[in-house]
Parts: sequence; C-alpha cells; structure tokens
Amino acid sequence: MRGVLSYIYELPAITSARTLMYITAPATNVIEVLDSWVTWPSLDTNEQAEITWDKISTLGTPTATTVSGMYHEYGMSGGGALSTVKGNVTASEPSYNGAGFRFAHEGVASLSGWRYTPQPESRFYIEPSSSYGIRNMATITSAVLIVGITVREIG
Repeated sequence: MRGVLSYIYELPAITSARTLMYITAPATNVIEVLDSWVTWPSLDTNEQAEITWDKISTLGTPTATTVSGMYHEYGMSGGGALSTVKGNVTASEPSYNGAGFRFAHEGVASLSGWRYTPQPESRFYIEPSSSYGIRNMATITSAVLIVGITVREIG
C-alpha cells in the first residue's frame, strides 16, 4: 500500500489530561488512520486512563514537538511526508469539537496500553486541511508515554 507512514513519539513524564499527538492533513490530501497506540513503559502499577481520537475545531498555535514520519515502503525515506504531526502539547491546547466527533474513546488500563486498529470498514478519514488529536482525558500518575500512529496519505 503506497503512502503509509508511522509516527512514533516518546513523551516525557506527564500527569495531566492533554493532547498527546495530533495530525493535520495537507490541503490536497486525505489521511486514512490505519492504527494508533499509547503505552506507558515507565509505569509499574496499573492505573485507569481515558484515550480518544478527537476532531480539532480550532488548532491555534499549540506548543508541541514536530514528529517525523517513517515510510513503510522501501526507497520512500526521502519522499517527505505531507502531513504535519506534532507530539507532546505543553501549552495552548487546541479546541475540540466534542463527543460527536470522537473515535475510539475508551477507558484503558495503563499496564495493557491502548490500541486502535480498526477493520477497513471502520477506519476514519481526515479531510484535507483538518486536524485530529489523540488525547488523554484523565489525570494520571507521572509516567513516560509512547504514542504512535500509522496513516496512509491519499491523493
């Protein structure tokens, strides 16, 4: 499958509810979300978290780190991803549309992690110039998180 990339980012120890990673589709492409995950490798005791994919209504200018994608196809490493992906929003959280624009909203045990790997008919698509974020909706014990997404750029 052409145009498949993975973005993986390790967040430093966080405790608050916030955006873990977000993706903005380019103006001329649609993004198909194939897989996403959040793990807590530094947490030794179980804790309840709440993870969701949410549509961003107003991105604004969040303080976050740019995450580079890696193509799954041999020879595509220099092609350059078209999407913008940022991790670890520390200030100026985006505004979200709310519950009606949510995918994969789940309570999750931190020791097992969270994974969203929908069947093809259940995948969601990010329309051109739109943004979606993976959010932790709960306050958690200070822990390092690894968040990742695999997407396909179409167009």
